[in-house]
Amino acid sequence: MTRRFLSLTFALLGCFGLWSGPIFAQGEVPPTRVEISFAFRTHSNLPVKGNLLLRPAEGKGEPVRLALSSPAPLSLTLPAGSKWEVSAEVPGFWVPRKALAVGPSDQPSRLALDLWPLGSISGVVLVKGKKTPPPRQVLVRSLAAPAFLNRPVAPKGDLDCPVDKKGFWSCSLPAATYDLVISAEGLSSHYRWSVQVPAGKTLSLGAIELERGASVAGWVAVEEGAIEPGRCTARLAVLVAGGSSLKSVSDLERTAFERQVGKDGFFQLSGLAPGTYALEVRQPGFPPVRRAPVRVAPGAETLLAEPLILRHSLDLQFAVHPALDWLGRPWRAQIFQLGERQPVPLVFDGTADEGGRLAVPGQSSGRFRVDLKDSLGNRLYSGEHSVDGPNSAPQSIEVRFITVEGRIRLGEEPLVSTLWFGGSYGATSVKMEADAEGRFHGVLPREGLWRIEIAAGEPGFPTWTRAEVQASRSGKARVEIVLPDTRIFGRVVDEQGKPVPKADVAIQGESVELATTADADGSYEVRALPQGPVWLGAQSSSQLSDRVFATLVEGRAVGPIELRLHSTRQLSGTVLSSRGPVVGSRVTVLARAPGGSGAVATTGTDGAFHVDLPQAVSRVEVVVSAPGFALRAFDASTEGEPLVLQVTEEGGGLEITLPLTEDEILRENLLLAIFQNGFFVPGSAWGQWAYDQGQPRGRSDRTLRVPNVAPGEYRACLLPRQLEMSLASVLVPEEAICSSGFLAPGATLSLKPGRP
Repeated sequence: MTRRFLSLTFALLGCFGLWSGPIFAQGEVPPTRVEISFAFRTHSNLPVKGNLLLRPAEGKGEPVRLALSSPAPLSLTLPAGSKWEVSAEVPGFWVPRKALAVGPSDQPSRLALDLWPLGSISGVVLVKGKKTPPPRQVLVRSLAAPAFLNRPVAPKGDLDCPVDKKGFWSCSLPAATYDLVISAEGLSSHYRWSVQVPAGKTLSLGAIELERGASVAGWVAVEEGAIEPGRCTARLAVLVAGGSSLKSVSDLERTAFERQVGKDGFFQLSGLAPGTYALEVRQPGFPPVRRAPVRVAPGAETLLAEPLILRHSLDLQFAVHPALDWLGRPWRAQIFQLGERQPVPLVFDGTADEGGRLAVPGQSSGRFRVDLKDSLGNRLYSGEHSVDGPNSAPQSIEVRFITVEGRIRLGEEPLVSTLWFGGSYGATSVKMEADAEGRFHGVLPREGLWRIEIAAGEPGFPTWTRAEVQASRSGKARVEIVLPDTRIFGRVVDEQGKPVPKADVAIQGESVELATTADADGSYEVRALPQGPVWLGAQSSSQLSDRVFATLVEGRAVGPIELRLHSTRQLSGTVLSSRGPVVGSRVTVLARAPGGSGAVATTGTDGAFHVDLPQAVSRVEVVVSAPGFALRAFDASTEGEPLVLQVTEEGGGLEITLPLTEDEILRENLLLAIFQNGFFVPGSAWGQWAYDQGQPRGRSDRTLRVPNVAPGEYRACLLPRQLEMSLASVLVPEEAICSSGFLAPGATLSLKPGRP
């Protein structure tokens, strides 16, 4: 049986012979008188007999041994300035080891040793489940409870206690009042509070049932208040990478664990699978408090070192300028709390007052996204704000109005259509209607380059374009949009040539990508995309088409192009860490072939994922965005065994400073391409990961910061956008002006690609 308490053993080593030589060499160092006393920490009638042992602190010289026959103080002389480690072997007692620094010869040195009488605890351990044998040993550990509980002082340490075939165990430890944790390998822990171990006696703890699996435990405190039994709950949910599908998030959300918090503030959630979690504690009258990531290793307990504090709520306060929208009506606001939860929770949906003031009571400090819509439903502002405390002053939100008038044409003809500046689902989204003459008008919140989603009325088709908005001194802008009269059409069919209704069709060119749906006859048509090369592909259920390349030409129809669906094959794999399977990881799979396809999946509770790929794909690149770990790209074969992708918590930061603004990059039709260990990682993956790590959406400067990425070689290049479709399979052109370097664990790598 191994017993550990502050690196001392409880095993009695027997009596040492009396030390009979001189304590120091005469004439070398002046002596100092030292007095060593003893203090009982708990009453005991046992005699104090044994040995006192002094070891040189630096390991040089022989130890000093003195016999003990009573608790009376001992007096001896030691060299001035010497340092010692003092311990004692006294049957029936535990004596904590202490350090002694001997002072100058004219000042006596004193040291007090504590005498803790020994007692015992025992019990019977059971494992939940039918016919499950008991563990071979249990670990008994004294718990350091938070200071706010005012627990009595007790020795800190742990004991390995053997268990017999019937589950019986016993251990000796200093007599005191303990908070104890009793655990065994692969089983969740059991807690006992205020256990009074008697001196010279054995306390039975009775039957203790342990459950297989991992667990999380911790404490909750209430600011100027108390825990309400039955109303305070702790909830543990798997962390899910941003960008995962709502179905994946919903499925994993159902695996969440919830338990009540005890009146002393303690909670334990057991029977957990290993993974990375977010913990949330709630009690009526207080905003929830969250902590993430919480890492859970297989069969082990995660005991949170610091308590979660339920603090009084604060009011979010914002002041919008101008106070009313461009139509003289109150602003409508939606406010979301940003953090680890997916989907992001909505905490306010309402209107500002006529003074432009927004107040949202009952919130906690943290990051929030504020969306402002005018009275027509146009989203004219979306920005992130941090709120740190209850005394925060109202944060100012400035919205600029630029009056826009314009005209849209398809070739030479006006186009009746609906335009969404920023896209219908963009962070900023402004809807304008074009009449029979193609004329439209409205208000935008800024100048610059806009991406515009267009839905034509007759003939009906969707498309995208970009337009520059520059306002005069009066705040007015004129926009002329001329869509190229291009057309590509065809049909989606199955392997037997039969039409496939409602199949998804994707088309991508150098500067725009578009998704549409085939009609009931499998027919599709896409119009008004820029001239130049494009590829098309279709998907329906678990079937995919090969990518088909074509060239769009102004005034000429291209087609019919048949998109034939083929059966796919499934690529499976598992994301693992040193702690076990990684749940909630976003896995992006890219075919390493010209015009190759891709797929995205989210790992389940076993860390596994499955994606459908064309039969011909033999090699893929896999980008794993695992919450709580470092983003990493892998090269893998689709042949043979399922993939095993190992991620690590070891990571660093990536910082890329660009020579151009985002608008300038779009105007010059360029692409920021970032490679990790030679593998191209799509910009969408970098952007989503940076946002997941707490970076705000969009960049006000020319620097992209991506925290927590895997160590390795990195390369950043500004390239012509037409290369995007083939970066997963081709080398970067030699003429590209790239910046590269090696990222070490815990470091930050700064890259500055040149302008092509």
